[in-house]
Amino acid sequence: MGTFIKRSYFVLYCFCFFAIAAANVIGCTIPVFQYALQNWQSAIYKVEINTTENPTTQEADIIAKLKSNPSAANYKIDVKVEDDKPSQLTVYFPTGDIAWKKPLSQEAIEILLDSPARKEMAKRLIMGEAAVWLLLESGDKAKDDSAEKTLQLQLRRLEKEITLASNSIEDDPQGDPSMQVDSVDIKFSVIKIDRKNKNEEFFIASLLKTEVDLTSFDGPIAFPVFARSIALYALVGKGITPVNIERACRFIAGPCSCVLKVENPGTDLLVSANWDDAVIDEPLIKEIELPELTSITSANYQNIDTNSNTDTNSEDEYELVLLSDNVKEEMKKNDSKLIINVAFIFAAAIVLLGVVTIVTKTKKKK
Repeated sequence: MGTFIKRSYFVLYCFCFFAIAAANVIGCTIPVFQYALQNWQSAIYKVEINTTENPTTQEADIIAKLKSNPSAANYKIDVKVEDDKPSQLTVYFPTGDIAWKKPLSQEAIEILLDSPARKEMAKRLIMGEAAVWLLLESGDKAKDDSAEKTLQLQLRRLEKEITLASNSIEDDPQGDPSMQVDSVDIKFSVIKIDRKNKNEEFFIASLLKTEVDLTSFDGPIAFPVFARSIALYALVGKGITPVNIERACRFIAGPCSCVLKVENPGTDLLVSANWDDAVIDEPLIKEIELPELTSITSANYQNIDTNSNTDTNSEDEYELVLLSDNVKEEMKKNDSKLIINVAFIFAAAIVLLGVVTIVTKTKKKK
């Protein structure tokens, strides 16, 4: 009997621990794109250089440049000496699959490290856009224009409909002053990429290999990219629909679960950007002093440009406003709904244990 009771209490403790942990996760209202931008480091690509024991001056300069990584791109270099093979550049995804392979040259390195589309994409993400949609054009103008029109129409609609407040609060907050939050503007944009653009050769090749069958499609392909350049997944041709666009946007702008990065979908792209400096050290991200509150249910994402416009290539500046640590703690302590839920689970577990104990004693007496 004693052993059974001990085991029962052990099960109870585990049950309560996981219930509280799950409740805390559910209670998090920071949007996915903001949490990921702040917390998820970019996965590392491997750039493999095959060269001879006595490389040319140009090859030596290329290797030295890659080792110094002046562009702050997310890669590491691996130099292999193979005298019987021509000098070659091979780029591997963080998963180990080959992303790109080219003869070693200065031109190949420049195409690898940066490109206009990646530079613009990183700038927009750092400025605070929830997601940048990359539209890889097919070359068929009618199909490409139709895909862009669908994207633009849906993204403008979703910018009006999706706010952090509506994602964070299920109940009507009007009756509770402590639940009042500002509506938070969400911004999405589109960058078109011509498949024949030589400067985007590596970027296009890596995008098409984020999923196993994308190279077999000749229609337009849309990739929603968020945080530190994570491509969520691809929408292909007729799959670029309002429903699929909305599903991706609501995931990216929805409340995060604060779980490990590997538990979330998406593929890191190779991008030259010093995210830590741009996101953390610059005044783009600030902690704010808030008045004492009894309950806080959201972080704010505010547009600080008073002259904003709808041009996706504008220089509008955005500011991510994060909750300070003490506010986060206050949020966890004072969320009455969360506390009530946890207390109910705990009480139910106690009652269940009591019933099991009584039943066991009754059977033992018989």
